[in-house]
Amino acid sequence: LERRWGDTCQQPPSAAPAAAAAPAAQQRHRFSRDFFAHLRYFGMDHNDFRKTTSDDCLERAQGHLATMMNTESMSPVSWRGVHSTKFCSLYSASCFTYAIVGLCVLTMFYEAPRYKGNQFIDGTLFIVQSILSFIADVCVFGTRSIWHAVDRTYATTVTLFLTSTKMFSLDRFEVMMFALVLLAGWYCLGKSREARLLASWDGYMFWHSVWHVSLPLGYFLWCCTTL
Repeated sequence: LERRWGDTCQQPPSAAPAAAAAPAAQQRHRFSRDFFAHLRYFGMDHNDFRKTTSDDCLERAQGHLATMMNTESMSPVSWRGVHSTKFCSLYSASCFTYAIVGLCVLTMFYEAPRYKGNQFIDGTLFIVQSILSFIADVCVFGTRSIWHAVDRTYATTVTLFLTSTKMFSLDRFEVMMFALVLLAGWYCLGKSREARLLASWDGYMFWHSVWHVSLPLGYFLWCCTTL
């Protein structure tokens, strides 16, 4: 008992709280490290924000545009002939999340009194996005096809269109909700690209499926607030 009491007295008073707070601090550090790693992957190093010039922004925009218009498949060469997408799988079904939300906009939320925008246009855009995602990510996965460029360009255009037509007419809570949904989708897309670079098939299937679901689910939750 004396030895145990002496060991206890020798410990600093803040040892227990510090030990309990260590996992939380490590988790926050891991999240910030992953977040800035995704920034660097997209060509946006946070240390260079203040030194960014208009020429840098133009160069990055040209790089993103070239990526969107590229007809090559982004899947690793090691996956060719080894892995293939299945038509009946959760990954393939995730492509139709856009169509489900689009049909909800055209039916459930068509008469929503506080909906911002045109329900017919928005619902149709979601349904077309679902078709393009299924073709590019399932039907022609791993092969060179014009559908890859069409899917990337259409997805970027629709995201910019919906953001520009909604953000300026929303209240603070809705703006925060939209921003969180975009950040969550961006994070999932970054994780799927990271898994692709590491040639992790299971990781890519998971994160890209979550990417397909995240933005439509967030949009559906916002639509529920307009009823």
